Amino acid sequence: MLFLLACILLWVRSTNSPLLRAILQEDGPFENIQAVLFFLSGLGFVLIYIKNSRNLWYLALSMLLIALAGEEISWGQRIFSIASPAWELKDNVQGEMNLHNINGIHQHIRLAGILFCIFYFVVIPFLNEYFAKVSSSIAKFKLPVYPIWGELVMIIGISVMVYDRGILVRKDTQMTEIAETFISIGMFYFFLSEYWLTSNGKGKKIGAYINIFSPICILLGIFFGLLHTAWPS
Repeated sequence: MLFLLACILLWVRSTNSPLLRAILQEDGPFENIQAVLFFLSGLGFVLIYIKNSRNLWYLALSMLLIALAGEEISWGQRIFSIASPAWELKDNVQGEMNLHNINGIHQHIRLAGILFCIFYFVVIPFLNEYFAKVSSSIAKFKLPVYPIWGELVMIIGISVMVYDRGILVRKDTQMTEIAETFISIGMFYFFLSEYWLTSNGKGKKIGAYINIFSPICILLGIFFGLLHTAWPS
């Protein structure tokens, strides 16, 4: 189902349809879904840190995800109609109130993000699953490991990002939004998995049930995009 939805989105992307422009625009349904999922996941990791574990990795993950949520919506700049400060207008490639579009950071942060995602969300989980010595070392450092049952959604997101930035070597906002939507869903999976693992040790058993969450999020984004297309503001 996930793979099929990804294929449909990419096919629709090639048609440059009004629906796709509506759901993948700045502050559109997909970008808002990303911000909400990053924010909820960040709050979730704070909850895990406070209630079940004083593991600092959870605190670091929460800070990262809340920062990603803020960056996605430029810290509420357009929502609250906040004017960009003068230095942002000069140094930010999109004239927005965020860090990832600052000239000098903007050109390299995507590559750094892709490499981090491949290593932390793909390589480490597989090494942890199939190599006992690696698993033992990870356990010693109490590093949270992304769930193996959630790999498909994360691999789809990373692959779309690599295809756009690495193979096509261009910035395609619509492709980026598709990739980031899948990655944000993957991060919510991560929170849910760790929450169940730290609560009752049954994290692996919930994979089959919450994998339906990804299609629901994507279909909601398409639904709101249809509404926007039919009744534009």
